[in-house]
Amino acid sequence: MHHQDYLFNFEFSTGTVNCSLSTNVSIPCHYSLDEQVCRISKLKSLPSYILPELRQHLGDFIHEKTAEFERKNTPEITIADDASAIESLAKSIQDLHTKEVLAYAGPNTTSTEELCADIYGQVVRSAALDAMLTLEQTASGEMAACVEQRDRELAELAARHGADMDLAVASRSPEHVNALAAQQFDDSQLVQSRWESHLLTLRQTQRENFWNWLTGVHERVQLGDTDIPRPVAPPTSAQSEPVPPPPPPALEESFTIHLGTQLKQMYNLRLLAADVLQPFSYRGSSNEVDPRRIQTAMDLYSNSLSGLVLLVDNRINSYTGLKKEFAGLVSRATELHFPALDSQLEEIRNTVPEVCAWRAARRPAAPLGEAEERPAAAQAQMRPGDMYLTRHSNLAAGHLAYHIVTDDTLRGDINSRHPVILALRNVLKVAFLGDVTTLSIPLLLSHEMSEEMTVAWCMKRVELVYKCVKGFMMEMVAWGGSETRTIHFIVPKAISEEVFSSVASMLPNIFRISNPLVVKSS
Repeated sequence: MHHQDYLFNFEFSTGTVNCSLSTNVSIPCHYSLDEQVCRISKLKSLPSYILPELRQHLGDFIHEKTAEFERKNTPEITIADDASAIESLAKSIQDLHTKEVLAYAGPNTTSTEELCADIYGQVVRSAALDAMLTLEQTASGEMAACVEQRDRELAELAARHGADMDLAVASRSPEHVNALAAQQFDDSQLVQSRWESHLLTLRQTQRENFWNWLTGVHERVQLGDTDIPRPVAPPTSAQSEPVPPPPPPALEESFTIHLGTQLKQMYNLRLLAADVLQPFSYRGSSNEVDPRRIQTAMDLYSNSLSGLVLLVDNRINSYTGLKKEFAGLVSRATELHFPALDSQLEEIRNTVPEVCAWRAARRPAAPLGEAEERPAAAQAQMRPGDMYLTRHSNLAAGHLAYHIVTDDTLRGDINSRHPVILALRNVLKVAFLGDVTTLSIPLLLSHEMSEEMTVAWCMKRVELVYKCVKGFMMEMVAWGGSETRTIHFIVPKAISEEVFSSVASMLPNIFRISNPLVVKSS
């Protein structure tokens, strides 16, 4: 809040001499009246018998000027004769008091999310864990079957439309081709809308059934009842044969390090060559529970979360590239705890203009005569280095996804001040504050190998990311915390064994892994 200085004049008599003093008093005054009197008496060397009179005059002056300051800086409120306007004003004042003044605040209540988290946490640590995972897997199997049926129907529709269009182009007029294209577009939109409605209804039904079952089981657990109702598993069919789990990655190395100057903290570093989404994909058939789901479920509402970093473009959607693959992976299992991915992305899209406006307000104004470098439409978009977060409970081994916006500058040489490198620091900071103890990072800042990624390019990029991440980790260590954290460095699966070996040998040199000294006694 701003303040204003007022001139305070005080006249007094020492017996034979009339004196006066002047000093500036800041309004509103953040110091006590006695402190102000003591300060003035020390500065002006006033006799002690003057202080009571000074205190009286100074108190009256501060009271008068404070009232004047508040009248000047408080907007006038006009109350109409309408009773509804008076009632609305009284309600708004009451709401402000409830939010801002502790004495008027209501009692602390537990939110619905906190209550659900408490119920889930108690059930997941009871004998009902196996039954709960079976119910989750059943719901995910039903959702995956519907998604597969939708994709198959859309693919058949697209193939049929393509064949009809080829015949129309070869034998009919342009008007007929245009009419056929419009009709095919309407047919595709109708089928997609029908499937979206069906999947939304199925998701809501499964979520309601899951929480009804979970609430009933929680009541039995609270009463000490060991008779847990088992969910009915769907019948197995010949078409749903168990799929063997994929073999473990052939290229993998693990290290344990300690970082910090005085307070050491242990980190587990893992280097592996794999597709970025492979560690978070389900294994086995729709009728089998992935063993990794046990740990993921137990950590869902805990202080030991898992996250992954995804490199995306500045369009907040799930239509192309890795974003489409990730959305497909998420859609194949029912989200029973958080909003759907589309809903989360829609909320982020609605927030971006506010963030861009805030950023534009903090940017220094351009000098006169210089045009703005970026158009207004571009200023309302996300920039390279921006990051947004989505929450998930239906991944095989993860809870959070950090989406970092990138551009084509990552294909060339970059330094430690590149926006994406700084975004990694923000990701580590948010992960540290959010109790994320396991984080997967694309080491090359790319999810695929390309032609420009020569051996020299890869080694230079790996060295930069290693050193920057180490610096960020040491910065986070200074904040405290004693839990062990795990960092997964993921390189593309197509990397050669020679490059992977060089990357693996560089890690202990940069992080300075200490090996135990073995002493042989004779």
